[in-house]
Amino acid sequence: MVVTKGGVRILFFTSLVLILLISFVSAGFWSNFFAKITGNPVSSSNNTCSDGDLGIDIYHTTEVSNTTITYQDKCVNDSSLIEYYCDESNVKSSYHSCPVGNSCLFGRCVSNQICRDIDRGLNMFVKATCRDSSGKQFSDSCSDIIYLKDYACTSETAEGKCVEYSIFCSNGCVDGVCLETIECDADGDCQYAYGEGYTCQNGVCLETIKVVPNEETGPINLPDISFYGCSGCVEDKKCYPFGYRKGGEYCSDNFYFIAQLKEKSKCDNNFECTSNSCVSGQCVSEGLLKKILNWFKKIF
Repeated sequence: MVVTKGGVRILFFTSLVLILLISFVSAGFWSNFFAKITGNPVSSSNNTCSDGDLGIDIYHTTEVSNTTITYQDKCVNDSSLIEYYCDESNVKSSYHSCPVGNSCLFGRCVSNQICRDIDRGLNMFVKATCRDSSGKQFSDSCSDIIYLKDYACTSETAEGKCVEYSIFCSNGCVDGVCLETIECDADGDCQYAYGEGYTCQNGVCLETIKVVPNEETGPINLPDISFYGCSGCVEDKKCYPFGYRKGGEYCSDNFYFIAQLKEKSKCDNNFECTSNSCVSGQCVSEGLLKKILNWFKKIF
């Protein structure tokens, strides 16, 4: 076969293009191959690293990322943090302690003389503490069984104040947090997840809210929730304490109102009698009680 000079040129340039393509493909292949074998990333112009604070800055929280993962500065404890930064195309980290008079909060060192809120705002499902510039602390707590007192800073500055907010908890408030709605099919689902005291109501787990009235509180309005426990008698959406008298009836230890007893009936407590007087195990009339009192007055 006779090869012309033109054919030689075409063959030469075609071979050169093929060699260049194979070189580029091989470079990527061998880079990935060695990275998998050694576990170390291979620096490449395509593998860039970006740092929000452009280096080590313990007073700002930023994200550092490359083409594979993103890191964020974070607190190790109340006084130290891990700071992420770029080293050429790779992400590296270093440990730092906050200066005296500073604490770590949300991945950065902040002055102890500013207002700080651990959950950084209003979060009804997280119990946290707000600390003002004077060092006074306010912890989230329940006002009652359905309202939460949540504290937050007006601003994270020396002038910031801890302000109290009242938040309604539709599923009840327990230990400084609102109860979350958890789906379920039976009481066992809730008790398996949370333990005793939880039941499945209309497909969600709810804690049994205990309402315990007494002589000092009197009747307590029941919360507008699907499940609660009244340590007393329930009537007209109120929980009444044992022994509470109204309309000729009293709250019995059977958890419902029953009629007060008439004169000469056996009794154990004053509230059981219509005269509100139980003497020697018997209900006495107001007239008899007055005679007895007058008799004692004459003697003494």
